[in-house]
Amino acid sequence: MAFKFFNLAANEMIDTSTFNFSPLRKLYNINKEISTIFLADMYFDGLGVEKDMKKAFQIYSKVADEGSFKALNAVAYCYDNGFGIEKNEEKAFKLYLKSAEKGHLAQLNVGSCYIYGTGTTKDEAKGFQWYMKSSLAGNIVTSGQNQNYNYNSGHTDSLHFFVYHYLNFNTVWQLK
Repeated sequence: MAFKFFNLAANEMIDTSTFNFSPLRKLYNINKEISTIFLADMYFDGLGVEKDMKKAFQIYSKVADEGSFKALNAVAYCYDNGFGIEKNEEKAFKLYLKSAEKGHLAQLNVGSCYIYGTGTTKDEAKGFQWYMKSSLAGNIVTSGQNQNYNYNSGHTDSLHFFVYHYLNFNTVWQLK
């Protein structure tokens, strides 16, 4: 049932000609973006449909072309991992950066690209800056990302210790 709903929204089968009221049109556009991304997610994960990452990538791309930075982040993720498209880390980094510059949660992904040198030159200082930007924007995942980076890569020097603890403190502070 959910698949049918998302598919209807994605294929624009809703008559919007009666939407003369601006807030209603804005709400429709937001919901259309979200439901279309959910449709792509369903193909990506094989939820209620046969798993088809190429189709998911096509849907994400279409929504990204219409201006969705959430979908642009998903397109970058597909390029980053080779899901539904040939892997291209450089293109993934550029798309993450484009999405992140609009304040999207892709800021975390840009930070990770810099930290690990994925699709760009490794630069831990820039990675830290993007993690900070992400954390200050309210992304609570940032602190967990830094924890993974610190413990999985064995980084225990003072800079990494500071990054982890500062971002954890900053995130908790914003939630209060």
